[in-house]
Amino acid sequence: MISMVAGMTLVSSVVAVIILYLVTSLIIEENKNTISLFKIFGYRPREIRSLILDSSTFVIMAAFIISIPVMAASMGAMYGYLGTMINLVLPTIISPLYVVVCFVVIMLTYQSASCCVQRR
Repeated sequence: MISMVAGMTLVSSVVAVIILYLVTSLIIEENKNTISLFKIFGYRPREIRSLILDSSTFVIMAAFIISIPVMAASMGAMYGYLGTMINLVLPTIISPLYVVVCFVVIMLTYQSASCCVQRR
């Protein structure tokens, strides 16, 4: 069971990197005129990178924080429904360790996709 969960986590991280790479590439492609103007006005590549690519970090952190109560509510409803069907109580427990691990994995995935786009 543990190896299956680890495998699913690995596959989902790879899929997330691919999706983030595509989305970030689209952001760069749509903002290429703005990026060109920034270069003309004398912005350094690091400043442009922070304006275009690093602006999504706050959105990712906010989405993660919002997703925790949403996930707890949806899992509680699903476990409650399954519990009534099979006459078993399935409590929803959110471990702080797993929340931290998930946050680290999400941020590493985002940063690795951002690095892939920057090297392109």
